[in-house]
Amino acid sequence: MNFKTEIAKLISSAELPYEEVLSLLMPPKDIAMGDICMPCFKFAKALRLSPVAIAEKIASTLTLPPFVSECTAVAGYLNFKYDNDYFARSVLEKVKDAGSLYGSSEKGSGKTVCIDYSSVNIAKPFHIGHLPSTAIGNSLSRIYNHLGYRAVGINH
Repeated sequence: MNFKTEIAKLISSAELPYEEVLSLLMPPKDIAMGDICMPCFKFAKALRLSPVAIAEKIASTLTLPPFVSECTAVAGYLNFKYDNDYFARSVLEKVKDAGSLYGSSEKGSGKTVCIDYSSVNIAKPFHIGHLPSTAIGNSLSRIYNHLGYRAVGINH
């Protein structure tokens, strides 16, 4: 489930155009206000109401879905707070269902990436300082493989 599109559907049930609502949803400037917000200023002229009145009207009429813990109207903005427990359960359920395929894609199918890591100076001994770049390079290689790329690691 995409929380942003679900919130857009919820708001558009108040007779606002879905595509416009979806394009206006954004993270609030002040994180204390919520997880996602929508400014109501764009609808003021068409609805012949102030943005504050629009936000208050929508906030008071919405039936919140289980993934939203709170909806408030503040200064012409609709602010939504996600239910963190619901969000965590949703993510963990997806991880459990997908297993080792979670997060994978075919985005890199048919593409090759070359990752050059470590690059130890052959005139000097290999030491503990070379381990971080080796670990990072190996991790990047595994991430790219998981995304469908053919990852070629060069560790010399």
